[in-house]
Amino acid sequence: MGEKFERFQRLFNHFRKRFETDAAFREELLANPLETFRREGFSFADGTRIRVTGDTLDDIVIEHAPEVAARIASLLDGDELTENELNAVAGGFEI
Repeated sequence: MGEKFERFQRLFNHFRKRFETDAAFREELLANPLETFRREGFSFADGTRIRVTGDTLDDIVIEHAPEVAARIASLLDGDELTENELNAVAGGFEI
């Protein structure tokens, strides 16, 4: 795996542990998921929405902005992603 992905995994594992052990953090995440992720170092494309639909971080729904969704649809017709688009589709983490 690449270094950037490994850093993402470490950040997410820390985030998950905090979610599981810190009640105030968990409540903040449930109330304001996108803002909480961003404050903790994650980056998402404009227009992204995040919902936590259960009691674990395995129950996260990330909804991309309509422009990103439209671009994904165009890829099904054979277009290729630019690097910036690939980051947006992948959640665009910056570490």
